[in-house]
Amino acid sequence: MKTARKKVAILIDHSNLKHSWEETNHRKEMRKIDYKKLIRCLSGSDKVLYKVVFLNRDIAGYALCNFFDHSGFETLEKTSKKIMDRKKGMLFKCNMDVDISIVSMQIIFDRALYPVKPDKFVIVSGDSDFELLGHAIIHYGFDVEFAFLKTGFSRELRENLQCLELDGFPIWETIKRNQS
Repeated sequence: MKTARKKVAILIDHSNLKHSWEETNHRKEMRKIDYKKLIRCLSGSDKVLYKVVFLNRDIAGYALCNFFDHSGFETLEKTSKKIMDRKKGMLFKCNMDVDISIVSMQIIFDRALYPVKPDKFVIVSGDSDFELLGHAIIHYGFDVEFAFLKTGFSRELRENLQCLELDGFPIWETIKRNQS
């Protein structure tokens, strides 16, 4: 008997993914990630209902923002805040945690914005701040999975929720082979 395809909502914390990517010494390679292939890897044979990417406009740049807009992604953009740190100097922060949590709850509860409900959420972030969100999504009857690179995962997510490490996915190998 054939298993019914699940409906999936994929939410990508671009800043977290970019930071993790840079931590693994793949600087300047972010634009080479095949996001369509990433979506296929994350969804498998399931049907993708919603693809939402949360972008720091200052880091992503116009070309990447434009790509997401024209590739069927819902994009939510913010600009960085400048914060002066006495030890590190000027820091640029763009925290998307609240935005990702709010959109997750909108997908669950707001039928006007998101009329079809997913069976599963895939959140591309290894940020420990999302542990409570993960438990809330489960509480409301949905599956949730966190996807991240090895360098960008939190112990809390790994120990308490379903996680998927992206390092083993074919997309990352493709990027490494295409490096010049």
